[in-house]
Amino acid sequence: MSSELQQQIELSIEQSNQLLDAFEQFHLDNSDENLEKINSLSAQRDIALRELFSQHQPQALGLFSQQLKTIGELDKQLLSIANAQKSNLVKKVLKQKKNTKATNAYLSK
Repeated sequence: MSSELQQQIELSIEQSNQLLDAFEQFHLDNSDENLEKINSLSAQRDIALRELFSQHQPQALGLFSQQLKTIGELDKQLLSIANAQKSNLVKKVLKQKKNTKATNAYLSK
């Protein structure tokens, strides 16, 4: 049982690290392919974490407190990066809208 639990925790940590890498790649290249990879990894990680916490009692999870803290720290990093990426994308969309308005105003003259 604890071997299975440890494997689930390690899988969640690995998925978190993969997601961090995917965000880094998306930062370098804002392609749809990278965004799809982030969405896919995020969904897989979400399922794994839900299973981890729903299938095991708190007492069993308590034996792996250090690894769970690692997952929490990775979560904080992921939230920070996701919010930064969201801000960047919002800025790009707003800039594009302004450019479109300027183009339309120029073409309508």
